Amino acid sequence: MEGLRKAAPLVYACVSKGTYVICEYQPVLGEQDITTPRGRTEHENIIATARKNIGDFSRMDDVCHSLVYRGHTINFYRERPYIYVVVAVEKEGGAELPSMVLKRMAAEITPKNRQLPSVIAMTRELKAIIDAGNGVKMTMISQVEDELDAVADIMVENINAVINRGESIASLVDKTSNLGVDARVFRTRAKQVVRKIWWQRAKVHGALVAIILLALYALISTVCGGLSLPSCR
Repeated sequence: MEGLRKAAPLVYACVSKGTYVICEYQPVLGEQDITTPRGRTEHENIIATARKNIGDFSRMDDVCHSLVYRGHTINFYRERPYIYVVVAVEKEGGAELPSMVLKRMAAEITPKNRQLPSVIAMTRELKAIIDAGNGVKMTMISQVEDELDAVADIMVENINAVINRGESIASLVDKTSNLGVDARVFRTRAKQVVRKIWWQRAKVHGALVAIILLALYALISTVCGGLSLPSCR
């Protein structure tokens, strides 16, 4: 069965973390792809094989690995925690071009997006690298597409910032609500403490009045000749 009828040497590329594909890019075919008996095109078969072998490569200890499939080379490069994949036409790409592209992908895509990973930004970088490898010149349409992608990327980041801010506001509301509950509990306990102190003072005052009255009675009974006060009647 024939391979892809495409002049460009690079036909597919992706970046994965383990077996999860973060971003991918495949140039538009120059000619109609060939349909296989299973209903998938030859191009889809090659891409499916490349993605399937990511799992096999992730279990290897090798940094680089290549295999040949239907006139194409499927090339893998590992720079933890990422795996970079490039599929090239064997006769067009050779061995040097995929190797150079893989190293450029590792050097330019993930380091720029390590702090705040963005699928849109990573895909845009991947597209630029693959198109450069295929010798595609920047046209007015592609420039506009890149500008739109950049605007979309900024919008996504702004939305994420708004979402994070919303979480902060919700957290602040929760804290304010908790402060309100704490204030009500404090007022209740303060009233209880004030009431307790008032009763303690009332008891002390009552005891002092009783002591004073007893002292006066004792003094008067002494002067008046006894408890029944016989001399003072």
